[in-house]
Amino acid sequence: MKRLLISGAMAMACLLAVAAGAADMGDTVGQACSACHSTKPICRGIGTRDETAWRILVKRMVAKGAKLSSAQATEAAHYLATAKPDQVPFCR
Repeated sequence: MKRLLISGAMAMACLLAVAAGAADMGDTVGQACSACHSTKPICRGIGTRDETAWRILVKRMVAKGAKLSSAQATEAAHYLATAKPDQVPFCR
């Protein structure tokens, strides 16, 4: 029983960490994008583009000066491809 409780607590901690990471990535994407333009076009794209399309778009924005590291750009594309519009902080 004690092991089950510990396993459950560890699983919950992992889920919370993933959720926190997603929220952090939303803030990171919002800040990087809104430094140059409105976030409205991004919000319109949520749920309509796959990860490859987001990856291409994010790469183009980084080339134009968006302040994202290579790792952040990859995470941003994944975040945008899997996010729901009501989950993205800058789209609310």
